[in-house]
Amino acid sequence: MKLFNIFKKNKTRFVTQELISLNALAKVPSIDYFKDNNQFLLLINLRKKEYLETLIKEKVLTSSELKSGKLQDKLNMLHNLIEQNTLGNDLFEKVIFDEEDKVKALIILRKFTIYNEKIIELEEEVVSRIIALKEILKRTFLNKPKRISIINEVNRLTNVFIILMNQKETLRVCLSNYSKKCFDITKERDKAKEETLIKKRKKELNEYQEQTFGKIDTKINNLSDMALVEVALEEYIYVNKEKINEEIANLNEASLLNNGLDNLKKVITKFNLYYELGKNVIPIDYIKKLYEIKFRLLTTGIVGCIEPFISEETSKLELETYEEIINDLLNKIFLQKENIDYGKYWKKLILLIKDDLRDKDGKINPLEILENRYKLNLLLAISNNKLDIFYQNYDVIANKNIYIKRILEEIAYTHLIEKRFSSYSKILKKH
Repeated sequence: MKLFNIFKKNKTRFVTQELISLNALAKVPSIDYFKDNNQFLLLINLRKKEYLETLIKEKVLTSSELKSGKLQDKLNMLHNLIEQNTLGNDLFEKVIFDEEDKVKALIILRKFTIYNEKIIELEEEVVSRIIALKEILKRTFLNKPKRISIINEVNRLTNVFIILMNQKETLRVCLSNYSKKCFDITKERDKAKEETLIKKRKKELNEYQEQTFGKIDTKINNLSDMALVEVALEEYIYVNKEKINEEIANLNEASLLNNGLDNLKKVITKFNLYYELGKNVIPIDYIKKLYEIKFRLLTTGIVGCIEPFISEETSKLELETYEEIINDLLNKIFLQKENIDYGKYWKKLILLIKDDLRDKDGKINPLEILENRYKLNLLLAISNNKLDIFYQNYDVIANKNIYIKRILEEIAYTHLIEKRFSSYSKILKKH
């Protein structure tokens, strides 16, 4: 017989049999088991007092009045969060690991311990409540409806206890298998690199805390503190999924562009948190879209100062997104140039720029372009087919390559003659 079929019986007729049946299945300890554990006995008495107050207050009692602290919800949350840290974690699917993976493994190892402690705490709460209710059942003053309600609640809590026992076993297997995996991942470590990454992670988690809680709720001194913060953030995301889905739905590209870079960085931090520690809460494409908007803000309308925006703190996903953008721009110029009307001078520029974009090995490297202000300006100017970008950054581009400078001056003279771009006369007078 399935466990849940037990509850379909007539509760007024078989309440005692149901209670005995579930008890036998769950093996919930009796109060005698804790006779030498004063702390747990105190917890049982507190629960008992809480239930007795409800029994006295309510003239007509149903099991809903006895339901305790959303224990099933807590259990579901723990189950899902443990699962996302194991079955849902790409780290355990990898074969080759970099130093960042090793830091993640060190933190996850500590998170397993925290989740194990949470399951034990929940188990203690469930057991203390079951025993407290059983002790109340021994009293003779209870009327039949109240006795039935108490037995129903004991059965419900016993069912939670059974699931908890299964979850404990699952976690035990996880702790064994995944902990071994974490140890294997971290056997060989570059301590210097590790320290740098830990420092970077500490900064990220502090930003996440400020974004989520409005302050740094937990001071981070070590890897165990990092694990505590990650667990707290995972729980926050789990509980606030509906609110987060609303934020995602209300994301507006035009608004993000208009509100500026500082605001966008805050949004990116928040959505990175949702993506990283919420797993399926937000798709990766949303984060990449935010980085695309950031790229546009960093490289549009900045007269003469497109600064390098790649550093050690740049995330892998951000860097990958920028590299994809650069590759798209390169393809637009060099693979499909016959579809673009660059005019007579643009065709000359394309050939010169193609050479200037190459690295010392003769290859065009997207990462090197991102790190090199001169090359990035060249690429943006030619890929957008806009003379404005060239002339806004004339000092950076033209003075680097004498041939490009001459062509730009020819273009400027041509446009002056056609009376289309009189503002370029300033460039010509200056140079």
